[in-house]
This record gives sequence, structure tokens and C-alpha cells, in this order.
Amino acid sequence: MRKFLLSLAAFAVFSQLLGAGAWRWSDPETGETVYGELPPRGVPAEAVRVKTEGDPPGNADGDALNPAERIKARVEDLRSQRQEREKQKEEAEDKKAIEEKLAQACHGASANLDVLNSRGRASLLEGDEYRALTEEERQDFIAKNHAFLDEHCKR
Repeated sequence: MRKFLLSLAAFAVFSQLLGAGAWRWSDPETGETVYGELPPRGVPAEAVRVKTEGDPPGNADGDALNPAERIKARVEDLRSQRQEREKQKEEAEDKKAIEEKLAQACHGASANLDVLNSRGRASLLEGDEYRALTEEERQDFIAKNHAFLDEHCKR
């Protein structure tokens, strides 16, 4: 049993030595924290994990997330990405719908101008009945349609 525990401890130390990318220790002379590939003999050191690109969230000192937390973080990341794509898609659809309505309004304003300018007289539907526009009303509608087309439509 004693040999087994000793072998297990040696294996743990050896595997930690092989798997560690860097070590952290305090310089005995200056007291500063030093990082390096191998600590000097006789100086207490701690293996640290160096964070690389693509690592999951967590700090580089070996406090990385466990597998379940990594999966949860990845799922959250994917969920956020999906929500962002859906938001962008909705915004694009909304923008397209607005552009289509504006195009229809521009077409209507242009058609109104054609009618108002081509005839000397124009009529307006009020309720169930048509009534003739006065010249002042006709000129006002012409000005409003021009203003709308100038402001909102490509001509």
C-alpha cells in the first residue's frame, strides 16, 4: 500500500511537471514574483497554466472552467450569437419593410403630381362623395407632394 501511495504521488508530481507550461515562484533575493519554464531548485514554485487563444473563459493561472462549465459557457456563447443573428435579421426585415412602404408612398406622391399637373381641375373624395378642389387647394397639394418627393424619394 505504501509503495502504491508513493507511486501515485510521484506520478502526480511528474505529470504536473510535464503538463505545466510555466511556473510561478518568488525570487528569494528580491521577493518579486517570477514566471518561467522551470523554477530554480529548492525554491517553492507553483505550476500555472498559460492561457492561449481559443481557451474558454477563466484566468490563466489554472483557474479555468471545468468541462461542465466550459460546455455551459459555450452554449451561452452560441445562444448569444444566435440571438444577435436573429436581431440583425429582424432589423434587416424591418428596414426592408420600411423601404417598401416608402417606395409605395413615393410612387403615390408621383402619381398624385401627375394627376394634379395634367388636369386643370382635380377632385377629392370626402366620405362617399367627390368634391372639386379649388385652385388654391390644388397648388397646396402640388407643393406638398413636391416637398415629400424631395425629402424622401430619389428622383
